[in-house]
Amino acid sequence: MTGLTEKQYQKVKEYNGKCVIVHNHPNSSRISYKDILTMYKNQNIEAVVAVGHDGSVQIVSNINRKFILESVWEEAYNKYVQIYKDKTVSEHKATDLIYELRIFKTEIR
Repeated sequence: MTGLTEKQYQKVKEYNGKCVIVHNHPNSSRISYKDILTMYKNQNIEAVVAVGHDGSVQIVSNINRKFILESVWEEAYNKYVQIYKDKTVSEHKATDLIYELRIFKTEIR
């Protein structure tokens, strides 16, 4: 789940129309695996937008929901944990792989 509260997330899940999740990334980082996974799991989410405190805007959209996202990410994460012995580094490396596979459209403005 993204940085939404459980109550906010439930409203998104219950909403019958299409929606875009917009939130901030104080450190102006890219859209996270957690954000991507939220969009992947919820058919009504068309895009996730993160606005950085440096003014950057990052958008992920058009995700391929037929791709086995969770399995690929978890397999990569487990492989990287064996190599780097660091959970944070492994999370970043596994997310790098997901970006490289281009299963969604990304924009940076």
